[in-house]
Amino acid sequence: INSLVVDIKDDTGVLSYRSAVPMVNVLGAWEKKIPDVERLLQTLKRKQVYPIARLVVFKDPYLAEKRPDLAVKQKNGEIWRDYKGLAWVDPHSMEVWAYNIQIAKEAIKMGFPEIQFDYVRFASDGDLKNCVYPYADGSSKEDVIKAFLQYAREELEPLGAVVSADVFGLACSAPDDLFIGQQLEKIAEAVSIISPMVYPSHYARGSYGLSNPDLFPYETVLQSLRDASRRLNDYPVRLRPWLQDFSLGSKYGPAQIEAQIQA
Repeated sequence: INSLVVDIKDDTGVLSYRSAVPMVNVLGAWEKKIPDVERLLQTLKRKQVYPIARLVVFKDPYLAEKRPDLAVKQKNGEIWRDYKGLAWVDPHSMEVWAYNIQIAKEAIKMGFPEIQFDYVRFASDGDLKNCVYPYADGSSKEDVIKAFLQYAREELEPLGAVVSADVFGLACSAPDDLFIGQQLEKIAEAVSIISPMVYPSHYARGSYGLSNPDLFPYETVLQSLRDASRRLNDYPVRLRPWLQDFSLGSKYGPAQIEAQIQA
């Protein structure tokens, strides 16, 4: 192992340690999952393991419930929820942007050299026709996501941090923004590393001409990253994909993981 991604704020919206960010404390949005972050970082440094702080942005049910004014709404004015009953915050909201950047700055101050933004996208997996974004200003979804990431980079790079983003694996090959604001080239203009989640189980049957991509881990990852590499050839961005080591449909073990690494 030469690198470790550490959840500093996961998709519950709760931070993993005692934070000094004022709004985090007002909301009570932290738990002591990591007793001593500094000690953790010292251990990783000693072992020459590169630490990455993962920060989930717009899938933040905790913030949305505590601050319904920042939440995605339904047409009737109530909080919109996805199929799992979880609320999301409005990606247009500058207050939501500032809140997450304060958390990122705290992580950098503690010693994380990289901030990896996850769920840096609009909501999915729900009745999207009923979504109302209270802070919408007419910008396209892809431009809102790009603008947030550019803002993050402007705020964090001067502190010496690397800014990276997780995207859907499909973003490697889809020309559009997948209706969630993740358009590959626009994200490439805003971050220095893109981590597409090229999990073969997440591709529809027939993708890349494969009857069931989940059964073809090598071919799926290869084609996806070939598409991304071709599209990002002229951008100063690195690809660092997430690979699948879980079973969702077919059984994944060492052979399937090796195939993805090979790809």
